Amino acid sequence: MGLVYWRKKQYDEALRNLNKAFNIQQEVLSSEHPDLLATYNRFAITYSAMNEVDMALEYYNKCLNIRLATLPYDHPDIATSYNNIGWLYNEQIGDYAKALDFFQKSLAICRKILPPTHRDIIRTEQNIRKVTEKLKDKSNT
Repeated sequence: MGLVYWRKKQYDEALRNLNKAFNIQQEVLSSEHPDLLATYNRFAITYSAMNEVDMALEYYNKCLNIRLATLPYDHPDIATSYNNIGWLYNEQIGDYAKALDFFQKSLAICRKILPPTHRDIIRTEQNIRKVTEKLKDKSNT
C-alpha cells in the first residue's frame, strides 16, 4: 500500500503504510533480509520526494551498509546503492564532489560485471558527465 500511495504522491499515507510493513517485517525477518532492504529503499524514495533529504540519505545509507555487509563487493545492488546516493547528493543536496565519488564507485562496479553498452553503465556515465559539468561551472564562478 505504501507504494500505491507513493505513486499517487500521497507521501504521508505512504509513510504510514511503510511503517506498518516495516514493523511487521522487523518481527519476522532478519535485519539483512532483502524485503527489509526494499522497504528501506521505499522509505528513501518517499523522503526524497518529500524533500526530506536527511531522512532519504539515512535510508539509502542503511541499504548500502547492509548490502556492503552481506553481498560481494562487486554486486550490482551495491552499484545501485552508490548510484542512488550519488543522485541524492547531485540533485537534492548539491554536493557535486560527493555525488561524483558515489557515481564513480557505481561505475567501477558496473564496468566489472556488465557489458559496456548496458543501460546502467550508460546512465552512470551520463550522471558523471552532468556532475562534472556542474563542478566545472561551480569552479568558474
